Amino acid sequence: MNTLAPSAAPPEPGQRSIPRDLAWLALFAALFLLLRIPAMFCQPGGMDEDWFAIPGWTVAHEGIPRVPFAPERNPESYFWEVDTMLFALPPAFHYWQAPFFWIFPAGNGTARLASAIAGVLALGVLFLIALRLLQDRIAALLAVGLFSLARTFYFPATFARPDMLCGLFGLTAILSMTYWESARQSRWLIATGISLGLAGLTHPFALVFALQAWFWLLLERRNWLQFVKESSLLIGVSLVTFSLWLPLIAAHPEIFRAQFFSNVLNRSLTTEGDAPRAGLLQVLRYQAQLLNEHAGPIQLGMMGAGIFTVAQSAWRRRRPGECTLLALTLSSILLLVALQGRHPTKGYWVYPAALAFIGVGQLAAIAFRWTGERLGRWGQGILVLGLGALLIPGSGLRASLVYAQNYNSSDYHASRFIRRILDQYPAAATYLVDPAYVFDSQLAGRKTILGVVHPSYFHAQEHPFDYYLVSRYGIENGIPQQLNTDRIAQYGKRDDPFACYLEVHRPRQRPNHAN
Repeated sequence: MNTLAPSAAPPEPGQRSIPRDLAWLALFAALFLLLRIPAMFCQPGGMDEDWFAIPGWTVAHEGIPRVPFAPERNPESYFWEVDTMLFALPPAFHYWQAPFFWIFPAGNGTARLASAIAGVLALGVLFLIALRLLQDRIAALLAVGLFSLARTFYFPATFARPDMLCGLFGLTAILSMTYWESARQSRWLIATGISLGLAGLTHPFALVFALQAWFWLLLERRNWLQFVKESSLLIGVSLVTFSLWLPLIAAHPEIFRAQFFSNVLNRSLTTEGDAPRAGLLQVLRYQAQLLNEHAGPIQLGMMGAGIFTVAQSAWRRRRPGECTLLALTLSSILLLVALQGRHPTKGYWVYPAALAFIGVGQLAAIAFRWTGERLGRWGQGILVLGLGALLIPGSGLRASLVYAQNYNSSDYHASRFIRRILDQYPAAATYLVDPAYVFDSQLAGRKTILGVVHPSYFHAQEHPFDYYLVSRYGIENGIPQQLNTDRIAQYGKRDDPFACYLEVHRPRQRPNHAN
């Protein structure tokens, strides 16, 4: 990997540039939070948030991650005994969430805020990586500013899933490796190892960064003995950091084996748990389609143009930093596709997209300087606004505007909406609750059971209940029919995709303990 040589390190910033850079980064962070917080705190629970929002709350109050409303006892489930301890994924994200629950009111919004702050930190790390690899402040700032608006960033940074935090640790590992390459000091390998260990404690897709760091050492070796020493240090520190999970595993080894092996190790060998892994070309086609749906054709085209710009510049000028960036970007894509297979989750793409947007920043900087020479500052301003406008389609700004305008309306605020409904029903009853509102029902003090019927996740049909609170997820999946329930009331606006909606059902044969 033709990478950074010691002489290629960028010059230290001047006294004027540091405050200016910090001001721009603070502006990007503030705009991101301002635009996203209304939706983060108003939307009902989304994909997987029924599993990943509440464990941070239980860590804050009990010290361990678990999902109390999912008492699954089917040994074939990925979440067997998850009400005792969550082992389906490593726990770092939930311990990262816990301080937010100490400070802010409990709910999905606070669980998501942990991801948002991880995203803000990732923007700062991305700026430093871009600055070191391109040695171009304008390109680095444009990369961060544009990435902060990208769909590949705002989705993982606004939902309670571990993708964003894991991506932050991956970027931190890469930043540490650039410092190691320039200085060849062990402390930077230790920093990389800690980052990789924390990434592994967050999500298994940390293998992407770990493999990149190890191959980086291999390609930059001075001799084999030195390589063995350096790789041993890197791997050793990573494993020691990752071993922080061992006390929890030792407390419940059977639950760990059942959840982690079925959710991670067994699924890595199959397609959605029941079919052999597809061939590489099929996986590439599947992930390309998934990424196109996730990023959208415009932003995907921008990333492709950025990668092409870096590749052309690296070929023409042979600058070490650009060669490093190209190698990191392409390898991150290939490794992620190979490791992810046909897994449908899209948040993992935040890491390759961040690297690709450094190339977008480089291309934008070229256009910025060319426009400045011919049209002056007004032309540059119009260019930046135009680039930002390319990112508006599918950016979620409409949702943010709707939630900001209706912030005081319970019909557009999930936690207020569900509490208003629960106040009308018996406090001692048992409630089966749609994933969108299950965390809020638990926080309201009701006896709550997750309303999911899925052979690999949860078997709600095995649990007696008095009321079933079903929203769009349950209706779309036909769960009321599977549970043989009758609707007795409905609330909200079903036809408005931004509004809350809920139906209250009762089982046709009511259990004896019904209230």
